Amino acid sequence: MVVGGTVLILSIPLLIVMSVPGWRDAAARTIVTAEVSRLSVIEPVKAQAWKESNTAVLRHAAYSLVAAAVLAPVAAAVLVGGAIAVPTLLAAPVLVRSDPISVFSLQVTTMPAALALPVIALPTAVLILYLCAAIATANSELAHTVPMRSTAELEVEVDRLQTSRTGLLDAFDTERARIEGMLHDGVQHRLVAVGLSIGLAEQSARDDRTRELLETAHRQVDESMRELRRTIRGILPQALTESGLLAATEDLLGELPIEVSLNLPTDYRPPSRVEQVSYFVISEVITNSIKHAQADAVSITAAVIDGTWRLVISDNGIGGADPASGRGLTGLSHRVDALGGTISVSSPLGRGTTVEMRCPIPA
Repeated sequence: MVVGGTVLILSIPLLIVMSVPGWRDAAARTIVTAEVSRLSVIEPVKAQAWKESNTAVLRHAAYSLVAAAVLAPVAAAVLVGGAIAVPTLLAAPVLVRSDPISVFSLQVTTMPAALALPVIALPTAVLILYLCAAIATANSELAHTVPMRSTAELEVEVDRLQTSRTGLLDAFDTERARIEGMLHDGVQHRLVAVGLSIGLAEQSARDDRTRELLETAHRQVDESMRELRRTIRGILPQALTESGLLAATEDLLGELPIEVSLNLPTDYRPPSRVEQVSYFVISEVITNSIKHAQADAVSITAAVIDGTWRLVISDNGIGGADPASGRGLTGLSHRVDALGGTISVSSPLGRGTTVEMRCPIPA
């Protein structure tokens, strides 16, 4: 206890400094300035990180000192006292036969008094357990009042994660555009050339068998072209980048066997990333409406309301959709989340499905 008291007394100045933000920051600034001057390199970012690191060390040290100087001795006293007191109370009738015993500063010399002591052994044990729980709670509260990371550190970490996420999205979009360009300007043009060559050969064919084979090859090239266009549309449709969401959606709906009510802004284009994700949400939901919901009518509406892009897609299908059962909307929800937005799905059985995307629009 003497050592614990000494440590507590020595830690008082440190605790005072830690409790006054102005003093704490001034001390940290002095240390940072001295360190930067010694190195003769002024780097604000590193200096701030160094300051936060040392402030965190001081917080940890303060918590450790308080825990070691106050909580640990109290916990040890309670545990040791309980380990001695409870067995002594239980064994009092046996011990008093040979010598008087002392319990809680009381001298017990007679057998009747000793027989009464085991009765209070259980309440004493319960009290000791309660004190142990109280000490543990106090330690937990103390740990929460001394955060392991400062607000500035958390803000730096949030900024770092935001920058990293933005970089990943940019890299993803760049790679998507590169692949779309390769398919559109490379493979598609080659297929067009192959189709023209087969068409010329078909016109020059001298016998029916050769002409029939060339016609089959021509149909296969046409099917490959349509499949390639669908693939390009799924990666990054050219109409989306050049003309916007409305044109790309109309192009998408042109080949689908479903009635669609389309109400998209004609004089406004959301930010590129929001526009791309919106297109893929529309594509995924309509595909699900046709394949799984057995819908024959879909409504698509979008608008900016109070700085938020709201896209709502509804169908008249059978409902009962489970977003967690498929990878399409799950993957898109991750992309929407990366934009700071949300996707919600309402699909009561027999009453159709409604998917709503909400995404903040930067001012």
